[in-house]
Amino acid sequence: MARGLFGRIDQWDETRILWQSYKVSIMSHKQIYYSDKYDDDKYEYRHVMLPKDIAKRVPKTHLMSETEWRNLGVQQSQGWVHYMIHQPEPHILLFRRPLVNQPKVIRERIAGSLEDQSCLSQINPK
Repeated sequence: MARGLFGRIDQWDETRILWQSYKVSIMSHKQIYYSDKYDDDKYEYRHVMLPKDIAKRVPKTHLMSETEWRNLGVQQSQGWVHYMIHQPEPHILLFRRPLVNQPKVIRERIAGSLEDQSCLSQINPK
């Protein structure tokens, strides 16, 4: 049984508090906007737009670790890194991850290199 600042909290109070925080958490997740992914030759990118109530909790002094942004309620697969703070819009988190983490990209690169090799073998047969 937990103890609060002003005395004892019984099991029902503790359950009620957990449920309320869970409901708030779900409501906040629904308000988080996730962009489509876009990429260049090295990275896959996406941005995440936070509602004001969550954006207030974003640190202004450093880029967030995965644990920090997950604790804010941001949900995305592993490998994403918070890589930049856009000062005019601090409620928009900018993420990236290396393309090598993506199986589709790896398959496309392998297919591309096989095509290149087949072209080379036609030019320079062994």
